[in-house]
Amino acid sequence: MTQTLSKLGGYREVFRRKYAEGIKPVDGRQPIPDEVALELVNSLSVPKDALIGVFDSFLILTTHLLEAGFTNIVVCENVHRNLTPAQEKYYNSVQSVCNNSGIKYYTPPMNNYNRCDMDFDVVIGNPPYSDRSGNTSKSKDLDNVFMEVSTKIGSYVKLIIRAKHFTNSKSKFRKTLFSSNHVKSITRLDDKVFPIQNTETCIVEWDVNYTGPTKITYKDGTVVERQLSADCVIKLDNPNYVASVENNLADCWVRGKLNRNKIVSGDFPMVELCGTNGEPVITHIQNGLEFTAANQYGVVINVATDWGSLGRVMVKPYEASISSSVMCLITNSNEQAEQLQQYLTSDDIKELVKLNMPSFHPTKDLFAKIPSPF
Repeated sequence: MTQTLSKLGGYREVFRRKYAEGIKPVDGRQPIPDEVALELVNSLSVPKDALIGVFDSFLILTTHLLEAGFTNIVVCENVHRNLTPAQEKYYNSVQSVCNNSGIKYYTPPMNNYNRCDMDFDVVIGNPPYSDRSGNTSKSKDLDNVFMEVSTKIGSYVKLIIRAKHFTNSKSKFRKTLFSSNHVKSITRLDDKVFPIQNTETCIVEWDVNYTGPTKITYKDGTVVERQLSADCVIKLDNPNYVASVENNLADCWVRGKLNRNKIVSGDFPMVELCGTNGEPVITHIQNGLEFTAANQYGVVINVATDWGSLGRVMVKPYEASISSSVMCLITNSNEQAEQLQQYLTSDDIKELVKLNMPSFHPTKDLFAKIPSPF
């Protein structure tokens, strides 16, 4: 029996309360604010009986669809095993609400949405961002996979994904999506929508029946119409973001290869980290373990820094190599290294880094956007 509409708002509040108590899915998704859910729902210009597939943790988006009068809703979810009691309670609650509200709860064959046996008029929602099922600190991206699959099983797609994919010049996902010519809009979401540290999110709108430029809405409200292609990169807090500038610092960028847990003591100096006392931390390693940047001038920077900042920039001792936790910009002399250190710590370059750094890593791509002072 279908629930009355007045009951649906109550479901949302219960799910939010239970989330605060630890009743949530396995993949780290957070509740969508009502205003974002309503924006997604109100943007739909399809019949009320259109078949709508939803990736929707906590059923917030789904219940707003019901309140708006949509009648053919499918909540898409994988089968999960080895759940904690709290996780099992979450999924049981979702299925129970779906069963009591006339919503289809769908799991794809073999947990593979490429095997989905439905053709949706619309696919919307907030998919998982990364696979956290393994016992490792590294996780495989999922939101790009869900976006790709959604364009195969739906005619119109509107998903919340991370914006990091669009700054990566090597991303196959970005190249494929941007060259499709069907991306209608990309809208940067406020950081308060999903308060995940160092994570920018956006709404991507894709329409198989649309061909033309993409409306891009940046963090500061700037709106740009742009014809996207496989060569385009965008950063949603910088409308002037470019792939590279002429005479940049990328060609002198190197990173060490020796992990710090593989260090064997010896007689040869290596920069293990940029330390806190103004000098690099020098470790002596066994000969042959690491030669990157050895017997070369340059400046060193930690591979893990603060978001939008290079962090500590230090002159590298000439003889020292560098660990995998450190990157180096090679120079022709110690004088050039000192000049480069001053240049990279200047206010102008700090602002340039802030506008162009897509993560908390000073990558080679970042230095392609910084003009060389030489």
